[in-house]
Amino acid sequence: MSETEKKLQIQSCYIPSIFGKLDEHIQLIEKQLHVKFVLRDDELKVLGDENQTLLAAKVINKLIHFAQKGQIIDTQLVEYTLSSIKNNKENDLDTMSNDLVATTYLGKPIKAKTIGQKKYIENMKKNKCVYFGAIGGLGAKLSMCIKNQKIIAYESLGTEALREIYVEKFPAIVIINCDGESIYERDNNKYE
Repeated sequence: MSETEKKLQIQSCYIPSIFGKLDEHIQLIEKQLHVKFVLRDDELKVLGDENQTLLAAKVINKLIHFAQKGQIIDTQLVEYTLSSIKNNKENDLDTMSNDLVATTYLGKPIKAKTIGQKKYIENMKKNKCVYFGAIGGLGAKLSMCIKNQKIIAYESLGTEALREIYVEKFPAIVIINCDGESIYERDNNKYE
C-alpha cells in the first residue's frame, strides 16, 4: 500500500485552536484515521493511506471553517467532526454550525454542538418550552418544587429528556422563553 501526501494551507492564527493544547486534537485525528501530520509554516501535510488522508483533510478543513467563524474548537467538536465525516454526514456539521441558540450576557454566541442539540432547541421552540437557569447547588431545592411531570420527547435521554412539569414556588429564572427569546440577548447592553 502506497503512502499519499496531501497539502493543506492553514493560517497561523488558527493553528493553536485546531491543534489543541499539547497537540491533543491533531493527535486524536492521527490516532483515529491512522495518518501523520507535518506542519511547516502555514502548510500542513497529511500523510497516510489515500482514503484516510482524504478524510483527515476534510476534518482539518472543517475545523478551519469552524475556527474562521469564531467557534471554539474543543475535543468534543473534533470528535463530532471526525465521526460525522467518517459516516458521510458532513451536511449535519454545516447545519449545526449555522444555528445560533443564544448569546451570553457578554455577547458570546452559543451554538448547538451536535445535531441532537439543534433538534432539542427546535423542539423547545415548536412546543413552546422554556429554558431555566438557577444558582448552582439548588438541585435538591428545585426538585422539591416539582409537583407533577411527564416526558414529552427524547425519553431515551433519561434525566435529560424533554419534560412538561408543573411547579410551585420555583426559584429559577427564565433564560430562553417559549418564543426563543434569550434574556442574555435582551439585557446584553444593560450591564455594560
